[in-house]
Amino acid sequence: MKYKKSVYRNFALISQLGISVIVPIGLCIFIGVLIDKKFNSNFIIPLIFLGIAAGARNAYRIAMASVKEEKKDDNRKDGQE
Repeated sequence: MKYKKSVYRNFALISQLGISVIVPIGLCIFIGVLIDKKFNSNFIIPLIFLGIAAGARNAYRIAMASVKEEKKDDNRKDGQE
């Protein structure tokens, strides 16, 4: 049963990482297109880079939280044995 829990946890982590990277990029592209249409400018490029930076930050924070949680779980298991 422990194996299934690990698989589900990893699947959830991968899904969460993907969503947390794609959403900021998509939102920045959407906002950039709206600004470009309204003001006839080329503002989408900086917003794409902003979205990529935000997505990378989100992925880093989620990965570090997962590593910290994994270490905490390992320490609990070591204490029980």
